[in-house]
Amino acid sequence: MMSHEPEFEHENEKLRQAWDRHSREFLDGYLVADVEDPRINQQSILNRALLVDAIWPDRFTDLIEAEMRFGVVMTWLLQAVRQQDPFSLYQRIEEGDCPPVVRETQQALTRPGSGLPDFIQAALLTPRQEQALSGMGLMAFRDLWQAAMAGVGQAEATPSVLEVACGSANDYRWLAAYGIARHVRYSGFDISPKNIANALERHPSARFHVASILDSGIESEAHDYVYAHDLYEHLSPAGLERALAETLRITRREAWLHFFKLVDQPEHEFIPREDYYFNRLSLPRVVATLESLGGQVEVVPIADLIRTKFGHEPYHNPGAVSLIVRKQ
Repeated sequence: MMSHEPEFEHENEKLRQAWDRHSREFLDGYLVADVEDPRINQQSILNRALLVDAIWPDRFTDLIEAEMRFGVVMTWLLQAVRQQDPFSLYQRIEEGDCPPVVRETQQALTRPGSGLPDFIQAALLTPRQEQALSGMGLMAFRDLWQAAMAGVGQAEATPSVLEVACGSANDYRWLAAYGIARHVRYSGFDISPKNIANALERHPSARFHVASILDSGIESEAHDYVYAHDLYEHLSPAGLERALAETLRITRREAWLHFFKLVDQPEHEFIPREDYYFNRLSLPRVVATLESLGGQVEVVPIADLIRTKFGHEPYHNPGAVSLIVRKQ
C-alpha cells in the first residue's frame, strides 16, 4: 500500500495519473521492445550481471561478457534491419560490410564448437512475426542462463532484492525466464496499479505491490540490493532528492541506479512535461548527493563501456549511465 506524506501526495498523484491514463495492454509492452528490450538493452544486461556476480562472484564472467556482446550486436541489427531486408543484411555481414564487432561475432558463432547459438542467423533468417528480429535470436541467452542457474544449486544465503518502479514486470519477466529469480527473494513496486496488475498476472507468485519511492514505507536497510531503471529523471527537484535518499535508506549493501539522461554538466536541468518531468540530470550533482548519503559511487557510462569492451560506437543513447552505489 502507498503511504501518503502530504509533501509528496500531489506529485505521487500526478505520476500515477501519467501512467494509469494508458491501457494495461499499452503498459505491458512499454519499455520492453526495440532498443529497450531487456534481453538486449545494456543496462538490463548489466543489472542481471551485477545481481549474478553479487551471489556468485566471478563465476559467470565469460557468460556475462558474451551476453553484453550479444546486446551490442542485436541492437545494431535491430537498427540496421529497419533500412534493409533481413536476408540482404545477413549477406552484408558475411561480406564484412558492418561494424567490426558484428563481423567478429558472426565469424566466431559460425566456427565449430563456439559454444554459443548463432543468434545473428537466428535473428535474421528464421521466421518472425511483427517484430523486426526473430524471437529465436532474441531468446538466445535464455537457455544458456537457465542451464547455468540449474547447475549452481541454491545459494547459501538468498539475497533480498527490491526493484523500484518495476513497471509491468519489465525486467523481472527475464529474471524469471532465465532462472535467476529463483535464487533471490525478489519484490518489486510501482506507482501504477495497472502496472502491478499486469505484473501479478504474468507472475502470480511473485511479490509486487503499489508504492512510491517518495514514501515507500519500507524499513531501513530492508533489502540487500535495490535497483531502478529510468526513474529519477521523471521527478521534481524535491522528489529527486527524496527518491535518492529513500533508495539508499532501504538498501543494505548496494543500489544499482540506471539513468537514461545523466550528463556531465554542473547543474540539473528540470524540464516539466504535462504531469511529470523529463529531466537532464547532472552526473556530478547526483554523485555528490549519493556520497553525502553515505554511498560509495562507481560511475558506468554505457557508451564508454561498450567502446572499451568491444570497440563499438556510437551507443544509441549517449545519456545512458548506470551508478553502482555501495553502502559504507
